[in-house]
Amino acid sequence: MKKEIIQGQNEVIIHQDVARIRGRLTTTQSRSVLAILKRANEQVSHNPTIKTFSIPTEVFLNDIQNRDTAGLSTIIQKVSQHLETLMTKIFEWGTIKKISKAVFIQQISVTEEEVTFKFSDYIREHIKPVSNALIVRDFVLLQSFRSEYARQLYKHLMMWEDRQTLYLSVKDFKDFLGVPDKKSYERMDNLKRKVLKVAIDEINEKCPWMELKYTNKTKPRSKAIEGFNFAWFVKPKEIKQNPKLFEADLSDLQKELGKFIGKKIEGKHIIKSFRLFNEMIVADTEIGEYKFPNLDVLEQNIS
Repeated sequence: MKKEIIQGQNEVIIHQDVARIRGRLTTTQSRSVLAILKRANEQVSHNPTIKTFSIPTEVFLNDIQNRDTAGLSTIIQKVSQHLETLMTKIFEWGTIKKISKAVFIQQISVTEEEVTFKFSDYIREHIKPVSNALIVRDFVLLQSFRSEYARQLYKHLMMWEDRQTLYLSVKDFKDFLGVPDKKSYERMDNLKRKVLKVAIDEINEKCPWMELKYTNKTKPRSKAIEGFNFAWFVKPKEIKQNPKLFEADLSDLQKELGKFIGKKIEGKHIIKSFRLFNEMIVADTEIGEYKFPNLDVLEQNIS
């Protein structure tokens, strides 16, 4: 049975401005991180002092969407190997000016009955039911992504969901998404085709309530691409429930959106008419309204 994807009810790791595990993760490792955080937050809400966490193995395998048809003992052995490697990964969080780093998991055990684990002490301090802790949201959606690049990009976009714009240098883009350190990915055409396009296409496919676009950030003289500007607008609840209702109007609005996130923001009449709104640009239609990113932010970030 296909799980229903509901925005806002499951997972994104958020802690202030930044929360990430640097480097490439396997799909099993990435899904395991999300499952561990989700279940840990649930347990902390009932027992704030808990130090040793456990998840029934059946629940954990379902959380990470295990599709292996081998015997249970073989599956457990494979999952254990992924989790052992995960114990060596460094987790980072904080603000851009101050990044804290720690080992994510310091102890883990997988049996046929349960998955038991302990966070490193520093991470455990931030597993708590408060707004700036390591929290979990949009879990089902993130676990449903086929592409690890889509999963990681969506996670970072949602850390800036109020602003609805995000700039990533090429280096940070590769680091945050876990792009392999290979010469083939140094070529911009390969990076865009194999990583950027794959991630954006799947995000737009899986998230009918948002429309994600990007522009290149180039160096002034050489015109070499040094980063990517991402911008997206979120459609109201009515569109989430019935996207087809808005297809005709949405098509026109997408074209308008493309105008002002391209090049240097052309179409001054559009900007002028939307200046009446302070924090968000709102385009009224007969059947609803569409919220766009703040134009001031776009103008600052788009060269």
